[in-house]
Amino acid sequence: MAITTKQLLRQIQNSNDRMEMARILVELADRAEHNVMVREILRKTVLPPPFNMLEYIKPNNRRGYWARKPCWRDYPTKAQLQARLQFSKINYSLFGTKGTFERPDGTRIGRVNQLAGNLMRSRKIVSKEEREEGKKQKAIERIARLG
Repeated sequence: MAITTKQLLRQIQNSNDRMEMARILVELADRAEHNVMVREILRKTVLPPPFNMLEYIKPNNRRGYWARKPCWRDYPTKAQLQARLQFSKINYSLFGTKGTFERPDGTRIGRVNQLAGNLMRSRKIVSKEEREEGKKQKAIERIARLG
């Protein structure tokens, strides 16, 4: 008798065995390969610990897989927060800009995206602590090369 996707999702919440849980996750990933609804459910599903650090990813033209969530998504660094803030300010200031831009490879992107990309590319955000840490690290590497 075949187990339905709904039953597998229920088993995820009730299973305590790691091997059984891994088997269920692999089975769900296989089922999501050709089913858009299952993909959306997997993206939104919160897994119980210790599997709560995993997320389902399905790139275009490739098989879907389970990957570890990057820690900076939930806990961004100061520099990442500053970059997000600058990005939102730039895009807010470009509100109402219309048109497209043709890249050298022939693809076309929105004018706002091209302008925001150029402005963000020219900026580097590094906090004082990160700068000091970088100086210390360079000094350590320089001294280590001598020895």
